[in-house]
Amino acid sequence: MLGQRISVTTRHYQVAENHALTFSAAIDDDFLELRKAQRQATGTTISIRVSQDTYKKLTQFDGLEWDWYRWNSPRIDRQIDGKSTLPRVTRVPMPNDDLPDEWHKVNCAEFESVYWTHGKGAAVVCNGLTIGSSASSSGYHRNFTWENETNRVDLTTPLSRPKVSVVDRHGTFPITLQRFATIGNAIPFRDALLADVTRDFIAFSLVFAPEQPPRGHGGFWKSAYLNYPGASSGPLISFTPAGPWFYSANGSGVQHVTSLRNLAPVNVSLVLSLDCRLPLPEVTLRPDNVHFFGAVSLEMMPGRTIPMVLAHALGFNIRNLGPHPQFFTASENAIVFMKEDLARNFRNYVDGQVDLKSVNHASIGTSGIDALYKTNGTKLTHDDLSPQVREGIRRGAFIAVEISNPSVAISTDLIFDQTWTEYMEDEIIPYNQAEREYKYRKAYKELCVFIRKWKALRTRGVDYIRELFRTEGPMGEQLRL
Repeated sequence: MLGQRISVTTRHYQVAENHALTFSAAIDDDFLELRKAQRQATGTTISIRVSQDTYKKLTQFDGLEWDWYRWNSPRIDRQIDGKSTLPRVTRVPMPNDDLPDEWHKVNCAEFESVYWTHGKGAAVVCNGLTIGSSASSSGYHRNFTWENETNRVDLTTPLSRPKVSVVDRHGTFPITLQRFATIGNAIPFRDALLADVTRDFIAFSLVFAPEQPPRGHGGFWKSAYLNYPGASSGPLISFTPAGPWFYSANGSGVQHVTSLRNLAPVNVSLVLSLDCRLPLPEVTLRPDNVHFFGAVSLEMMPGRTIPMVLAHALGFNIRNLGPHPQFFTASENAIVFMKEDLARNFRNYVDGQVDLKSVNHASIGTSGIDALYKTNGTKLTHDDLSPQVREGIRRGAFIAVEISNPSVAISTDLIFDQTWTEYMEDEIIPYNQAEREYKYRKAYKELCVFIRKWKALRTRGVDYIRELFRTEGPMGEQLRL
């Protein structure tokens, strides 16, 4: 498939130097003539004469597009015109290797070894060979859901399917004849893999959950806290969360469907910045509330941003509308506090998108703040908002949303749901580390390998973690952690 003629010279490690074998054949030859040859080193050399067009394709991206082989042994060197060895992309663990921090092994009776990572690597590797139509681009960028589909938003879990490497001595791993994909893009150990990834996610959450409520740290795009490297990107929502956490008076929690469903919050508060460069505002955390923070850009979609954020908050069950559309699908009562001119323009923004008859509009005294609400008899007041948030709303820097009795209506994946609930019997993770270790004794005991890893990585610092799990393609494309 590369050229018209191939030449091979090979020497088995058990034969003498003058008993190597060699042959050369054109693509239309009817037979091969094997000759004995002199070869000092053991191993095999394969040479193919290629056309100029093929040469250009092979040298594109420094040859990374055809670096199929991912094991360190036996070693493979790739050269063009006898030049220095071409670069090699990410290696994967071999059987009996000591695993790097970013790799894990999951027990699976069907195969000798199954490894997985959210770090650098190909999507699927079998016996050291990349499974895909090209080595790097497919290996780095193809993103299958747990249900074996591509290019689809998967809301069943907050976790993306990791990269896997399988040791398959018996040839039972279901790859297609062309070796371009697994059959149906499926992996036969899907449930065991998801359970193991979920356990790692739990350990990460316990180690990295915030140790204090927001204190104005960082900007909305520069949260002081990491996202889990394998976090699912989710749908295109109307605002960017400031980190993966929600906050309460007694601790924080993880934003995903299972956690919020188990928590069943009665009251939810959301503060949205209209400028992602602003710091997180100081907020008084009320005992009966769960607090979210995020940012929304009016510059990107000035005619759509406001309705995308507010229509759902006001109780309209519209697909892919924030806040957090993958979490809350309806609410009993909702009040949105915003600057007067933004509220007045609301009807222009949402004209034709929602039933405006059910949206009420009221001014909050002489504060320069208006309220849009869908509620029955709730007193309209912003007294519970912190002075910083109130002043930010008045200046048009923030929007605040109060929601009561939100519904979490999207079902979750059974394996993820069961594994998460087994260890996280309470969704509020205490701010104090000693308290969380006592509260989640089972997790700290049974997930100690994962927890030790994340504690060790935490001591190395955020920059080290981001580099360790950074994923890039042949042209240096980076996927944001």
